[in-house]
Amino acid sequence: VLDQIGHFDERFFMYCEDIDLCHRINLGGHKIYYVPTSQIIHYKGESTKKNNVDYVITFNKALYQFFDKYYADKTWSLFRWIIVLGIVARGVFIYIRNFLHEHFPLVLDTLILNSAILLSFMVRLEFKDGFTWYGFFHRDGIINLISMVIFWIIAYYLEVYPHHRFSIQGIIKANLLTFTLLASLTFFLKQFAFSRMVVLMAAIVSPLLMSLWRMVLKRYYRGDKSAWGKDLYSKPTIIVGAGKGGLALYQKIREMKDMSYELLGVVTINDEEADFAEAHIPVLGRLENLDKLVAIHNVRQVIFSSAMLSYQQILKTMSGMGMTGLEYKIAPSNLEVMIGKSSIERLNDYPLLDIEYAIGKPFNRFTKRMLDILLALGGFVLLAPVLGPLTLWRRRRRRRIDILGRMQSVITIAQMDALNPRRPVNLWLLLGEVLRGKLSLVGFPILPKDDAGHHPHNDYWYRPGITGLVQINRSKILTPDDLEKYHIFYLKNQSLMLDLEIILKSVTKLDIS
Repeated sequence: VLDQIGHFDERFFMYCEDIDLCHRINLGGHKIYYVPTSQIIHYKGESTKKNNVDYVITFNKALYQFFDKYYADKTWSLFRWIIVLGIVARGVFIYIRNFLHEHFPLVLDTLILNSAILLSFMVRLEFKDGFTWYGFFHRDGIINLISMVIFWIIAYYLEVYPHHRFSIQGIIKANLLTFTLLASLTFFLKQFAFSRMVVLMAAIVSPLLMSLWRMVLKRYYRGDKSAWGKDLYSKPTIIVGAGKGGLALYQKIREMKDMSYELLGVVTINDEEADFAEAHIPVLGRLENLDKLVAIHNVRQVIFSSAMLSYQQILKTMSGMGMTGLEYKIAPSNLEVMIGKSSIERLNDYPLLDIEYAIGKPFNRFTKRMLDILLALGGFVLLAPVLGPLTLWRRRRRRRIDILGRMQSVITIAQMDALNPRRPVNLWLLLGEVLRGKLSLVGFPILPKDDAGHHPHNDYWYRPGITGLVQINRSKILTPDDLEKYHIFYLKNQSLMLDLEIILKSVTKLDIS
């Protein structure tokens, strides 16, 4: 049958290839039988991330390709456009639905914030000149925009989103800081001076309503599979560990009557699976495949058992995965050592400590990228009148050089003749690569791809940079372990001020990559 009708059509990569094959079998006059004894491995649609716009585009493109292949020639042009619009509308609807499902606390809080400010304006102006919609949008609507931007920045900085989106304490703190900054504007900007009463009323209403819906949801919500597809509060959780320590931790969490943990199984550090098998605990895989297991099982929380893992190994694993939406906790084997933040969640004998690496925070990544753009743009424009014509004059000597990127990836940058960032013209070209997002001002050393084998620790977890912590401390690095310690220190402590300090030291030492 396959020799007659052909095999899978590669145009339907990922989606609709099976439908297309079955349709051709039916058109060929053959029959299709389902064999119930066959077994397959199915990844439940995890070949693409369903919340990603790529999924929506790829899936709906496959639907249109199927229609175009079999029915477009038989359909009037008007009906064809209606079908295309239907497919596009369906894709937009799916994307909006997935976005709201993933970010509905942020959307709801933003609506509450704007509604509280609008309501405060209506009450305040009714006692003054009377409220009009024209006056609000023409004169006062800018306050909504300013307060919304301030609220988003503070909420993400405090990690209310996405990690602690149902935290009442976190949302109250975000509101207090937002309206404190907003109130300060009324003292420095005269056009906002009249709105102090508005700020005061909104500062009372907004945190009250945001806390109220969280309390109601926590009180009455028990997980509606049909409406939301998963429990809002139960975080799919896996434990990384081995031996009796990992087994005891799993059993302790499973015995808890806590809806915030939905244990999926264990990821082992080695091949010791016998203890878990005897206790009927599912073993999902091994530590080296943790990123794939997290994607397949939609994991939102990872708990490390530190009995057989060092803090450096844990931090390296976290940063190597590059998943900022994940929550990480550690169950220390020794209570004398405090690791991570001050947030402690006690499970009787097991205090779970929140752990994080600074460079993984969305706010830190945003500020780091903004610093790169501002400084690189300033330097690029400042040097352009001198080095721009020189680069054009020597354009035939310009080379594309492959260097190591994050996690052993390879990226291509432009250099004159060879990789030599100390040359002014090459440094200017590197500033252009920073603007394009390939490099950072502060990162790990720029290494040619051919030198990868000479560096035992080349699986770096952040962008290569013109300068960096390793570069300015090169004389202190004597062993590969020293090198890794500097990388881990930067991952754990990266901040805007640390990057500025590294850049200033590099300028004073003239010590670039």
